[in-house]
Amino acid sequence: MKTFCSFVAAYFHVLMVGAAFISMVVFSYILVRDIEDDHLRKEADMLLSHMDRSIAPDQVELYKDEVLNMRLADGGFGILLNDKQEVLIHPDSSLIGKKIDEGRLVLEHNVVFSKEMANGWVIAVAAPEKEYYKNLKILAEYMSGLGAIFILLFAVFFVRIIKINKTIDKRMRNMLDLAPSIGICFLNKNAEILDCNKKLLDMFAISSVKEYSEKFTEISPKYQPSGERSSKKVHEYVHKAFVEGSVCFEWMHTRLDKTLQIPCEVTLVRVEDEEDFIVGYIRDLREYKTMLGDICKKTLELESMNHKYESILDAIPLPVSVQDLDAKWTFVNTATEALLKKKREDIIGLPCCSWGFNVCNTDDCAIVCAKIGIKQIRFLHEGVSYKANVECIKDLDGKVTGYVEILQDVTEVERMAKAEAESASRAKSAFLARTSHEIRTPMNAILGVTEIQLQDSSLPVSIREAFLMIYNSSNLLLGIINNILDLSKIEADKMELIFAKYDVASFINDAVQLNIMQNSRKIEFELYVDENVPSELIGDEIRVKQILNNLLSNAFKYTKKGRVKLSVLSEASDKNGYTDLILHVNDTGQGMTEDQVSELFTEYARFNMESNRSIEGTGLGMNIVQHLVRMMKGKISVNSELGKGTTFTVCLPQQNAETGTLGPKRAESLMQLRVLDKSKNKGAQFIREYMPYGKVLIVDDVESNLFVARGLMMPYGLTIDIVSSGFDAIEKIKNGQVYDIIFMDHMMPKMDGFETTKIIRNMGYKNPIVALTANALIGQAKLFLESGFDEFVSKPIDIRYLNSILNKLIRDKQPPEIIAEARLHGPAKPVDQALAKDSLILMSAQDAKKALPVFESALKNIKDISDEELHMFAVKAHSMKSVFANIGESTLSEMALELEMAGKKGDKNIIELKTQGIIDALVLIIKKSEVRKKTAETDSNKAYLREQLEIIGKACKNYDLKTADRAVEILRKMSWTKETTDIIDRIAEYLLSSDFEEASLLANGGVN
Repeated sequence: MKTFCSFVAAYFHVLMVGAAFISMVVFSYILVRDIEDDHLRKEADMLLSHMDRSIAPDQVELYKDEVLNMRLADGGFGILLNDKQEVLIHPDSSLIGKKIDEGRLVLEHNVVFSKEMANGWVIAVAAPEKEYYKNLKILAEYMSGLGAIFILLFAVFFVRIIKINKTIDKRMRNMLDLAPSIGICFLNKNAEILDCNKKLLDMFAISSVKEYSEKFTEISPKYQPSGERSSKKVHEYVHKAFVEGSVCFEWMHTRLDKTLQIPCEVTLVRVEDEEDFIVGYIRDLREYKTMLGDICKKTLELESMNHKYESILDAIPLPVSVQDLDAKWTFVNTATEALLKKKREDIIGLPCCSWGFNVCNTDDCAIVCAKIGIKQIRFLHEGVSYKANVECIKDLDGKVTGYVEILQDVTEVERMAKAEAESASRAKSAFLARTSHEIRTPMNAILGVTEIQLQDSSLPVSIREAFLMIYNSSNLLLGIINNILDLSKIEADKMELIFAKYDVASFINDAVQLNIMQNSRKIEFELYVDENVPSELIGDEIRVKQILNNLLSNAFKYTKKGRVKLSVLSEASDKNGYTDLILHVNDTGQGMTEDQVSELFTEYARFNMESNRSIEGTGLGMNIVQHLVRMMKGKISVNSELGKGTTFTVCLPQQNAETGTLGPKRAESLMQLRVLDKSKNKGAQFIREYMPYGKVLIVDDVESNLFVARGLMMPYGLTIDIVSSGFDAIEKIKNGQVYDIIFMDHMMPKMDGFETTKIIRNMGYKNPIVALTANALIGQAKLFLESGFDEFVSKPIDIRYLNSILNKLIRDKQPPEIIAEARLHGPAKPVDQALAKDSLILMSAQDAKKALPVFESALKNIKDISDEELHMFAVKAHSMKSVFANIGESTLSEMALELEMAGKKGDKNIIELKTQGIIDALVLIIKKSEVRKKTAETDSNKAYLREQLEIIGKACKNYDLKTADRAVEILRKMSWTKETTDIIDRIAEYLLSSDFEEASLLANGGVN
């Protein structure tokens, strides 16, 4: 209907446009003609006005040409008449003298304009009509052609509209008829059917729209299921649709043959047009009703099944809960209700963190672990041990939709298992500790004696090589023993992390130097340090260093040729106030298979034994590394390919010290690694040149350092002066003393080595000055050179590097004949190493006595300590760092370094925390020196000795430190043999660090 109306409207529109166009053409023609007449009239007036004067009869010939040439258009001419209307001038000479009436035929088809002159004559101008209306004719022809084209276009457009409307009408009919599941009809306000689609006819078994319209009332039952009359209700719905715009309702239809009732959903929508009507959409609900019935049946079955399974879960005595992807409870059983002391309806929808357990809202949460594949966790809460098992719930497509968690109290099970494990662990740890102690005691003696012998340059080569082999093997065995002890501590859960601030550059340097020096193969080493790594961090430096040393050691061990690379990076940690220290160790060595990687961190894991027989070690290192990484809440990963190499990546969360980053200069200096001697090996053979022509000055405020330095240089036959301050060194130079080398400690009280060197250089002194430093980082050479030093030597002094310095700065500057003569005389008599060791202990005691008051005063006045006292504290800590290193106490040396850094930075917390340990160590050194004076040839009162050792052993078992200390002090006041005195000293050392197990083993061993 709407299409037809649109067609009729378009038809009349075309007719109106054509009529308007014809009217416009006629109007334009009339308008142009009037304009043209007006224009020619004005032009004629101008021509005639030009002749507006009297012409005498005798002047007619004079004006003849002028009159004839008056033209308004092509073919036009002028005419002159006298007062009698006789022609005086005319282009047709036959008309001259005749009256105008006689020449009317001549003037036909001309347009004439005339004007009377002053003397009564008439001047006129004539134009042929054809030329006069030429422009008007052209316009008329153009407009006619344009009109014809316009009418033709409208005709084509009109035909096109007819075709389009037919197509639209056909498409609309197809759309209506082909609607797959819905009947469509058109109704007017009186609920009369105007049209409908084929689906609706088929639905009610009606043959045509006409039949449907006529029998519309027959396809509905008299009454609807609600009891209302159908005829009345249909008019109500139609009216409502006209008023509200649309209405939707359910309606019961029936076929004409009354054999089938059809429930339908009817939607009536008002359409606003020239004539309002309604579109009705009728959807057959039979399939929907059937499906709804099936759904209801299935729902009942599911509810029954759900009740059955809920009853089963409620019968389980363990708390069982189901969570969605947001970790909110969707089901809990009665055991969970009892645990939470809440009803099920109050629990559903709550987050599972409502458990209130320690692991809730942490990375150890059971749901968080399940997401990464860990399906079982154990945790402790309020003294109760729990085990949580979590399984993912998946839909039919395999997509995770939630989690089911089962909680179990395993306190009693764990208690029994723990008791059994502790018993086995105690037996194992006791065996390992006793065995390792029994091995380590003679091993220390072997190492000590061997090291002393290796200092004797007069040893024959064969004997030196034998001692070197003994030393290296013993050192390796000692490392294995230490690993076993570390493992036993881990298993006994007695290994603790000690957190303190440490210098990252020193940590990197120490680890790299240690491993490079132990590398005897020609393996290229690369170091990359990110400049954004913090300069200082807070953590257990010793254990972090142990991790890196193990990784580097393995990389060098299992790389026969190629490269080992260490990269040190840092990243912001997820934990606030922490930074992730990242260590990458990459090698081009043997590599591992996937199976080997999976077994890498197990105890005693070693691979490819046939090809690795010569590689030393027990395979405990990586197991210990993994334990240490876990203790630090870090991560370790391995990427390895057989035959191509291995990459270890360790990520360790370390607390921020907020002291800035290494920066580009310091990072670059670390990466430009200056290796002192790649073949460095403790006890390695080298030749000392005899240099009686040389003279050196050693400047150090620590007596034991002076003693060690002097003792190391004595075999060279040098003239050696020593002073204990920068002031004394300056006085020596002022008094005219000249030395081949001045060895200058860079950190001394009152005047340090930098200031002393500056003053000496300003005095014009040009000879070499070598810095002695315990803080010698690789890459700091530039700092010393800029401060007037020629070289630097790290403390404890490396005798091989010292030898190279002496050769370079003394021997190589002498004439050949002087060197040759010195070689003829040979080296000086070797030093008695046993006496030297006793002297070193006595010297160390003297240094300890000087430092002890400074440490005690700082600890006592820590809250009000001044900057000057802090500086002195740092200087003494620096001194004791060397003292401890000289006597082989590396752990104490590291503690002293930490206190030195704390003193420099004013870190009172570290000073207060760590100083007492150093004080106790200093007291022990002093007491050791005193005890050495009281040694006897035999233990005269062995029964009393055994009695006190038994008291110590029992006290250690009961962790009674006071009783054990009292017994040690009693024994120390008496005179014993050197062996017994050493045992008593070592027991005191173990008690100092609260290592009751080792002290007990040593005391019981002394009893036996």
